[in-house]
Amino acid sequence: MAAARNGDFDRLLRLLAPDAAVTGDDAAVLVGTPRQIEGREEVATFFSGSAKSALPVFVGDRPGSAWFHLGAAKVVFDFTIDDGLVRAVTFRAAPEALWRVARRDGGRPRG
Repeated sequence: MAAARNGDFDRLLRLLAPDAAVTGDDAAVLVGTPRQIEGREEVATFFSGSAKSALPVFVGDRPGSAWFHLGAAKVVFDFTIDDGLVRAVTFRAAPEALWRVARRDGGRPRG
């Protein structure tokens, strides 16, 4: 996420698997996230310089990031890591996904 926030395109490329993909559940697409982006360069281009307001979270027992509004998680970024590379990022905004989100700083989102 630091590489995405800082617009470090080369670092993003090194962190992404060649077949990296971004997908979104129906609820996330309704709030403006993309349904699908495929390929390392396309995913890096999408994330480069973005995610400035995403906070580190746990999604269940796994690390992730989420965008919050008024203290409540609205979209979680759920990562799939394979051999040290990000293979997939799934944007989830469905209520059943958001209730599992806990901020890593110990805060609990409202909502």
